[in-house]
Amino acid sequence: MKYGLDKWTMTPAPRDRAALRLLCFHHAGGGAYGYRPWVGRLRADVELVAVQLPGRENRREEPLLHDADAVLDGLVRALEGALPGPYAVFGHSLGATLAHRLACRVRRTGELAAPVRLFLSAARPPRLAAPDEPAFEPLSESDAIAQLKRFGGTPAAVLEDPDLLRAFLPALLADYEILGRLRRSDEPPLDIPFTLIKGDEDPTLKWRHLAEWRGLSSAPAATHVLPGGHFYPPSSQTALLDILNAELGNYI
Repeated sequence: MKYGLDKWTMTPAPRDRAALRLLCFHHAGGGAYGYRPWVGRLRADVELVAVQLPGRENRREEPLLHDADAVLDGLVRALEGALPGPYAVFGHSLGATLAHRLACRVRRTGELAAPVRLFLSAARPPRLAAPDEPAFEPLSESDAIAQLKRFGGTPAAVLEDPDLLRAFLPALLADYEILGRLRRSDEPPLDIPFTLIKGDEDPTLKWRHLAEWRGLSSAPAATHVLPGGHFYPPSSQTALLDILNAELGNYI
C-alpha cells in the first residue's frame, strides 16, 4: 500500500514499472478502499491509483470539502509528478463527473498531461446552465436517505441504524453538494475517447444521457450496459474489469 501527497491517493499494489495508470474516483459517500478488490483482476501492466476525498476512511479526521474546485486543487497538487507516464481515469457516479471535470481542467491549465481515456460510469452528463436557473440548494438529510433507497446498494443495516446514518451522512451530503454544483458546465467538448457504462436497471440514467455524454467529446465513444442498478460494479465486477482490461490494452 502506498499513499500519495496529503493522502489524496491510495495505491493498493504499487507497480513502478507499470505501462499505464488507472486513476479511480469513488462515488458520493464512498471512498478509495472500495477499489482494492480490483487489484487482483486488473492487468499486471496497469497500476491502480484510487482518489481519496477528505473526511472518510484514512482521511476521516479531515474536514469535508463541499466544492469541486477545492477537490481538484488538492488532487492536482498531489498528482503533479506522481503520474510518470500515460494514465486513464475511471469514475463512478460523482466520480465520473469529477473525472470529466479533471480532464477539462488539465486541458485548460496544462498542470497535468491529459488522460488517454475516460471511463464514465453511472453518471448523468453536465449541461449548460440556463440564465434563469435557480441557485443550487443542498439536499436535506431526508432527501439524501430517500435517494439512497432509490439507488439501492446501501445495506439495510445502515439505513435502519440512526448511529450508522449519522456517521455516514455528512460525507454523503458534502459529496452531493459537490455533484450538484457540477451539474452545469460550459466546457467545450474534449478530444478524449469515452467509455460509457451503466447498469441495465439503473433508475437514474437513461439512453439520452449516454447520447449527451457522446456529444461532450469529439473522439469516439464506446458504450456498455451491464447487469445491475446504479451500484452495479460489485455484482458485475468480472464483466466490468474485462471491459477495462481490454480497452486499457489499446494504450500499452
